[in-house]
Amino acid sequence: LDPEARNFEPSSPAPQLSIPPGLNGSPPVHLTPVFLLDNNNFQHQYQQHPQQVSYSYPPGLPEVSMQSYPHQQAPTVNGVHLSPTSKTFPTTTLEERQLQGLKAQACLTRRPSANGGNNGTSPFLYNNNSHTICSPYIQYKYDPTKVYQWDLQENIKLNKILNAIAKGCKKNSCFKVEDKLLRTISKFVRGECKAMPDISSFGIAINAWARRGERGSAERAEALLHRMTALYDARIILSKPDARMYTTVIGAWSRSHDEGRATRAEMLLNWMEERYTNGDYDVKPNVRTYGAVLHAFAKSGEVGAAERAQELLDRMEKMYTDGDPDVKPNVITYNAVITAYAKSRDKGRAQKAEELLKRMQELSEQGNTDVEPDVVTYNSVIDAWAKAGERGSAVRAEQLLNRMQTLYRSGCTELK
Repeated sequence: LDPEARNFEPSSPAPQLSIPPGLNGSPPVHLTPVFLLDNNNFQHQYQQHPQQVSYSYPPGLPEVSMQSYPHQQAPTVNGVHLSPTSKTFPTTTLEERQLQGLKAQACLTRRPSANGGNNGTSPFLYNNNSHTICSPYIQYKYDPTKVYQWDLQENIKLNKILNAIAKGCKKNSCFKVEDKLLRTISKFVRGECKAMPDISSFGIAINAWARRGERGSAERAEALLHRMTALYDARIILSKPDARMYTTVIGAWSRSHDEGRATRAEMLLNWMEERYTNGDYDVKPNVRTYGAVLHAFAKSGEVGAAERAQELLDRMEKMYTDGDPDVKPNVITYNAVITAYAKSRDKGRAQKAEELLKRMQELSEQGNTDVEPDVVTYNSVIDAWAKAGERGSAVRAEQLLNRMQTLYRSGCTELK
C-alpha cells in the first residue's frame, strides 16, 4: 500500500454503534468501524474480533443469516437495526496495512449528481477496489482517492474512440486498438484517468483481432481475453469475459490458419465449461460456442478431428436431452461434423457422413425442423463419397444427387 494512504483518516466520525449483549449471557460483542460503502445511502461495515461479520446500513439488500442475533437484538447504528447481508464486502482477518487501506475509503467524498443525489457509485466498485488496494500483487503505487474517480461518461468516450480506430484504419486497426486499450488500463490503475475499460472496450479490441483472420490473430485475441480475466480476478476492472466474448475468440481460431487451431478452440471450450461448473454462469457455452468449435474441427484437417467433432456433437445431444435447451444441435452443427468427415482421411468417413444425414432426416420427420438437411448437408456428404475412393462410392454420390433433385421437385426449395 502507498505509505501516503496510511495517513488517511475518516473526514467525519463513525456513527455511534450500540451492541446488545451476546446470546446465552455471553459478553457483549465489540465491533470496530472499518470503512464506508457509498450507494444511495451510506453503508457501514464493522470488524468483529476474532470473528468477522458484515452488516449493511440501512437494511434493504437480500439478507443472509450470518449471525445468530434475532432482529430485535441485532446491532444498531443511530437507532437503526443492522442486517447481515451477502452483498456487503466479505470481511476477512485484516493485517494492519489492509485495515489502513480500508479506512482510507472513509474519506472518499460522495460524487454528487446533477440533481443533488448520488451519481451511482456502487458498493461493488468500492468493494473490488478495496480488494485491489490490499492485494500484495499490485505493483503500482495505488492512490485510493483517485481510483474511485471512475466516470461512466469517460468509459463511453473511450469506447467511441476505440470504435473509431477499429473502423478508421482497417489494416492496422487491431494493433492500434489494443495499444490504446492497454495504455488506458495502465493509466487507470495509476489513477491518471477516469476511464475504466469494460466489456465493450475489450470486445472492440478482441473483435478487431478476430476479424483480421491472419496468422497469429487468434492468438492475440485469446491473449486479450486472458488479460481481461486476470484484471477482473485482481479486482482492477469490474467487467469479466462472457460467453459471447469466448465464442468470438473460438470463432477466431476456427477461421485461423495456425496449426493446432482446433485444439486451441476446444481448450477454450473446456475452460468455459469448467468455469461454468464452478459457478460462473456468465460463461455458459451455448449452441454458437459449440458450433464454432465444430467448425474449427471441420476446417483443421487434423488427425482424428472428425471423431472429436462427432464426440462433441453427441455430447451436445445428451446435454439437450438432459434438459439444457441452450445447446440444442441444429443443421449448422450437424453440417460442421459432416464437413469434418468429408475432409478426413479416415477409413469409412463417407459412410459416417451419410449416417449423420440419415439421423438428421429422421429427427426432422419427428418434428425437429432445426436439423432438416439443406443443400450444404447433401453437398458435403456427396463430397465425402467423391473423395472416398471406395468401390461403389460414385454410385452412392449419384444416388444422393438424384434424391436432392426429387426432393426439390416435390417442393423442398432449400435443396436447389
